[in-house]
Amino acid sequence: MKKFYFIIAVLMFALFVHAKNITIAIRGITPSLPTMTEVTPLGMSDTLEVTPAINATAIYLSLTNMQGTVHQLYCIPATSNDILSFDPSTLPTGYMLEIADDRGFVFRTFGN
Repeated sequence: MKKFYFIIAVLMFALFVHAKNITIAIRGITPSLPTMTEVTPLGMSDTLEVTPAINATAIYLSLTNMQGTVHQLYCIPATSNDILSFDPSTLPTGYMLEIADDRGFVFRTFGN
């Protein structure tokens, strides 16, 4: 019986370790230089900080699978101060996260 509980505990731990959300923090209150929007990873976590350029009006975020099907799509004003969370565990074949502003793509990452 102890072996059964141990196996269940190990499987649950593996599930929690595997299911990571990607958090994106939009910092529209403190814009960067007018040249371009910046995306900065924060530490060892799955958090990205987006600082829009002064002349940016919108930030576009999309989560697609590897075949190009869009699963989540956001359009946020560049002046907002929001925190968004993406759940890539719903895409078992892999995902692509794209961040863009008015001028085009700023950041693109792949994962599985």
